[in-house]
Amino acid sequence: MNFYDAKSRLLTSKTLKIEALYADDIKTADLKLTDTNIKGSLTGHIKQIAISVNGKMHYGGTISADGTYKFYALDKKIKADDVVVLYGYGPDNKKLAEKKVTISE
Repeated sequence: MNFYDAKSRLLTSKTLKIEALYADDIKTADLKLTDTNIKGSLTGHIKQIAISVNGKMHYGGTISADGTYKFYALDKKIKADDVVVLYGYGPDNKKLAEKKVTISE
């Protein structure tokens, strides 16, 4: 970036570092207690997912090219009153999005 005085003379130049912002979102996160997977859709640069069940983190899941994902949840013994949150991470392992999972019976 260049800085000029009132007579348009260059005073100084500075280099700016511009970081790209991700437009990422977890659109849906649903689990029927009779299903084996948490399923939903997401957008953007999310490359990895994880869940927390009542605060305990679990990593894994698969993301398809069409923006859908699934996370195996049967072994987590999730109940209707549990607090389950899905997290989406970018290619640099930074958390980009999170969404509370909707649990239905």
